[in-house]
Amino acid sequence: MSQSPASNIAAALQDGKRHLLLAASGSVATIKLPQIITALGNYPNLSIRVILTKSASHFLGGQSVEQPTVASLALLPNVDSVHQDEDEWVEPWTRNANILHIELRRWAHLLAIVPMSANLLAKVTGGLCNDLLTNVIRAWEIDPSNPRRRLIIVAPSMNTMMWSHPLTAKQLAILNDEWKWFEVIPPQIKTLACGDTGQGAMCDWKELVGVIEERLGATDTGSDAATGADSDQTGRVYTACAHHRLGNRSAVAPEYVILVLGGMGRKLLEWTSSTFQVVAFFHTERSLTAVLHPMTASISMLIIDGGVRGMAPLEFIRVIDTLVQDFTNMDVG
Repeated sequence: MSQSPASNIAAALQDGKRHLLLAASGSVATIKLPQIITALGNYPNLSIRVILTKSASHFLGGQSVEQPTVASLALLPNVDSVHQDEDEWVEPWTRNANILHIELRRWAHLLAIVPMSANLLAKVTGGLCNDLLTNVIRAWEIDPSNPRRRLIIVAPSMNTMMWSHPLTAKQLAILNDEWKWFEVIPPQIKTLACGDTGQGAMCDWKELVGVIEERLGATDTGSDAATGADSDQTGRVYTACAHHRLGNRSAVAPEYVILVLGGMGRKLLEWTSSTFQVVAFFHTERSLTAVLHPMTASISMLIIDGGVRGMAPLEFIRVIDTLVQDFTNMDVG
């Protein structure tokens, strides 16, 4: 007798992999799921489980060449299961039985909702939980001391008039300003499926892949993301040329130091192997501080990976005064 979906997920909690819960709601951008999943298929240590709302499945009927099917998603690399509302209660409830939305929440290191429709945005910010996905969101584990420890990434996708509606602005303010465990990737301006031109189309799927990789640490197979570790991540201090942006590597006088925690380390080495040189190694914030304090007069920049201290890569370029203040105030007890 086969296990229920919830029991299967419970059995995979400690599989040593990074866990991405990828969800889609009712928007035509749902058809981008295969590209997103395929691009993430290069990481053997990544496990993906997919949630489809009822309205999202309408775009996965194979009606045209560009439209995949629900069944085809399950065949893509690293996809271990695809779930819909009817999977929630496949067996009569009994006490101590595994419950699907709870097990999915326990299992996931990161939830990415791509796309998030106007309807789902309204439901989430209003606290409704009447299907599998909204139950996962409402049951999400929130750490008050570090709300970004377990992120929910959302990529809104809707008609331009929906996007510009005053209600949308109010709902987005809740996610952006109040609920710090959400990260909103804004839509782009383009001609929509309905023929209108304006902002509302889901951001480019390749941008989403990059954000997911960075937040999940998928570029580093040795990252602590697989075990759910947070601020106590392995990192390296590098000498580097001083740049205003990571992508600008024009020749300038070398200065210290770029600091990298977690999954970004491997990507930086791959991108700039001729520029960076490892000069120190640390495991904890205590050893990190010990390395940095003697070097503060020479430090020019700082980059911290997304899982650390509630921040995201490329937002962490610090000038020397800010950096010294940050680490002077750091609690290393």
